[in-house]
Amino acid sequence: MLFTRSLFAAAAAFSLMGQAVFAEIKTYAGPVKIGVVSGSTLTTCQAKSYKGFRRQKEHFGAFYRSETNQCAFWVRNFNDLKSAKAAAHKGCMILSENKGNCVLHAIMVPKDVPLDATQASGLGTRASRSFTGEYATKQKDGRHGAFAISKTSYGVSWNWKNTAETRATAIAYCNEDVATLMSTLNIEGRAWAKKNGYTTCRVIDVVSP
Repeated sequence: MLFTRSLFAAAAAFSLMGQAVFAEIKTYAGPVKIGVVSGSTLTTCQAKSYKGFRRQKEHFGAFYRSETNQCAFWVRNFNDLKSAKAAAHKGCMILSENKGNCVLHAIMVPKDVPLDATQASGLGTRASRSFTGEYATKQKDGRHGAFAISKTSYGVSWNWKNTAETRATAIAYCNEDVATLMSTLNIEGRAWAKKNGYTTCRVIDVVSP
């Protein structure tokens, strides 16, 4: 199971179709890095899962392993490290049927984030690409656009006649993506995600004439 989405860049001001937009949104440029907890070792089965975690470098991500069985669980493309770690831990515990203990094995973060950081946030890899790509380039002069995110997802809108329409559309697309991700979880996982705010989308940027 996998949550997807991520972040990219620093607070920036740029122009969309002649309109100045000041987006105080944390993004990160460049590659990501993986930090492994000192002394942590994996079973053969866990090591196989870890290869999947390492295969595609997208922050923010976390990999948890069970200390009592072969279970492991990982996530990536979250919009902050704390949420990624919490989700990966919960996933590991669910796979372990809440028996024993799951511990952090590795994190995946932008190169500018210290590996010993306990908190770091910003747009995930895919959300970052959208924010600086389609969101920036598809806005229409004299029209409205919006960008929404949850802890795991994002939604984009452009070419709407007013702010209310464009905000609602961005939220709708974000909710759609959240629903897709939630469908990969079991009942316990979905209930936990909802309780802890993983299914809530909010608008973080609006383009207006």
